[in-house]
Amino acid sequence: MGVSEFSRLFSRNLNKALIERGKTQTDLCKALNFSKSTVSSWCNGTRVPRPDAMDEICNYLNIRRSDLMEIQPRDYIFTAKDYELIVEYRMADEVTRQSIDRLLEYARLKREKEDR
Repeated sequence: MGVSEFSRLFSRNLNKALIERGKTQTDLCKALNFSKSTVSSWCNGTRVPRPDAMDEICNYLNIRRSDLMEIQPRDYIFTAKDYELIVEYRMADEVTRQSIDRLLEYARLKREKEDR
């Protein structure tokens, strides 16, 4: 696995871990005193943290290094953009979430109709 492939894998795993724990990039910055640009570069897959910073992340998120560095089950399903959209959805107000839910249901029904 090349450096850029590993950066993308790390990015997906970090974004997934943040979402699963209800944390944001800002939460990570504040808790561990990392700059926003540094955390953003990790989450976007352009850089990976040093081993000591990775250990701090793991301790904060209560995960193992392997959770960040290895291919995880269903890892291929979501991209970093997908996780970003999930975070935005979770942070939206109830009316916005209901509107999105209706739109997604409409899209699902349309796909089912087209598949027949």
